[in-house]
This record gives sequence, structure tokens and C-alpha cells, in this order.
Amino acid sequence: MPTAPTPAALWGPQTGLVLLRLTPLVISSASLMFSWAQHLFFGNFVNSQLSAQPDHPAGKVLVHYMPEAMRRGVPAILALYPSAMALAFANSLGGYKVVHPVARRFYLASGVLSLAHFYFVPRVKRIVAAISAAKDPGVRNEDAMRDWLAMHTQRSLLVNFPAWLCLFVGTVLVVSEGIA
Repeated sequence: MPTAPTPAALWGPQTGLVLLRLTPLVISSASLMFSWAQHLFFGNFVNSQLSAQPDHPAGKVLVHYMPEAMRRGVPAILALYPSAMALAFANSLGGYKVVHPVARRFYLASGVLSLAHFYFVPRVKRIVAAISAAKDPGVRNEDAMRDWLAMHTQRSLLVNFPAWLCLFVGTVLVVSEGIA
């Protein structure tokens, strides 16, 4: 009967390199899921049945919900995107860069796209402030949430998904050639 490997046996000479190659894709996958989750959860505030109610309860809840969602979500974003970006750059430019030249370009492209995520920060701040505006909450807060979802879709399609796709292709190329 085979025995389970010891932790020391799992950590071989290539383990660090394997983690360097695979971790950006794992992190980017988590951030992409986080991105999709915003549509799942924030989109509920602007569904047609809720928006049609004359007292606009969603707009009144958003005033309190959005600041708390940002307080909890921003640390995750600040952990995920810079980490994926730094590791993508390490795989493309660093001393342990990927040997496969095409894979290296995909890692580099992903790093640049991850950096582009932060281009949206000024717009994000304005929209979040509008969603969270407590003065006369209701329709304006809901409209601001629609703006958020539109901007978020744009950012996801132009930046987040392409960054993930580049890491996926780069990782597949590296794995298919053997980790080096």
C-alpha cells in the first residue's frame, strides 16, 4: 500500500518555480470570480420589480450597503490584483522569467492588464460616492448602481477577463512545455 508523501518530499527543487508559474492564474481566477459576484449581488438592487416600487427601497438600502461592501471588498481587491500583477511581471521580466518566449509575453500582457484595472479608480470613487449618497436616497442611488454595473462590466470585459485569459494561455504554454 503506497504511503502519503511527507511535506519535505513535496517540496522539491522545482516547487518554488511551479508555484511562481501557477499562482498568478489561481489569484486571477479568484479575482475574476470576485468580479462576477458583484454582478450577482449588486444587480439585485436594480431589478425591475424592485425599481418599480414607488418608495425605491433598494436606493435607501444602498446608502448603507455600498460603503460596507466597499469596506470589506477593497482589501480583497488590493490583495488580489497587485499580487497577480507582480507575479505576472516576475514570470515575464524577473530573474526567474519563463523560458518560453510566447508564454513570457502572455504573462507580461496580463501584468499590464492587471495594472490597467486601477485606471478605473477615479471613476469607481465617483460612482461609489453617488451610490452611498445619503441625501434623499432612492432613484439616484439606484441609477448610480446601474452606472456601477455598466462600468464594472466594461472593466471586466476590457481588463479583468483579458488579464485572466493571458495568464491562462501563458500557464498552459508553460505547463505543456514543462515548468522552466
